[in-house]
Amino acid sequence: DLTAAPVDVDFRIFDQFVRIQGVESAQTSIRPDSTLPPLGRTWTRRVGPGIHVVRVEALQADSRRAARAMNRLDPDAAAGFGMSDILLGDRPVPRDAASPVKRWQDVAVVPGVGIYKEQTPIGLVWEMYDLSTSNGQSRYRLAVTVERVAKGGVSGIAARLIDGVGRTLGRNTSSRDRLTMTFDRATAGAPVQVEFLALDLADARIGEYRLRVDVTDLANQKRTSRQTTFFVR
Repeated sequence: DLTAAPVDVDFRIFDQFVRIQGVESAQTSIRPDSTLPPLGRTWTRRVGPGIHVVRVEALQADSRRAARAMNRLDPDAAAGFGMSDILLGDRPVPRDAASPVKRWQDVAVVPGVGIYKEQTPIGLVWEMYDLSTSNGQSRYRLAVTVERVAKGGVSGIAARLIDGVGRTLGRNTSSRDRLTMTFDRATAGAPVQVEFLALDLADARIGEYRLRVDVTDLANQKRTSRQTTFFVR
């Protein structure tokens, strides 16, 4: 019967010795019958070298419902060519169609926990840093690999990649348990490049999948990669 439910959100960073390095807490009121999109919150915190753990907790005390997420950070002191982790969510699109996408904040995407219904597009967002520039352009190659964890079965994997404006960038129509889609990009040179794609797995069967993205700087052949997992249920 509440008209507004208070939700407590707590953000903490721990170092490798489980010492708290930062705390931020807030309380937000949410209407239980609201049709608003999921509540988003962003924290920015600088950390030094060494292993760190980020923990975010949310509590609605009246209903005794709670949620927790944790992630390990291992900052690298090196600078130069690299990429961020891969953010999974719904289908990403530019936040403002009239403005260029320069950072991940310019992409409209609802982050998820890596669990998707069948025939639902899987949104992928990541950033790349310090790509080489020649004649004002950066040229790089993307390879997106999808692998089914539980091998075998009658059906294979069919997939395609769609960019933020609906163009198909890569397609693989038949593979048993693993496929890779590769394509080249040429963009205006900038310290940060953003990729936001939708992975369409067509009739992929229920189960766990591994996702890997490899980025190759075509000017010097340097390569970096990230991987994650998701589930189709």
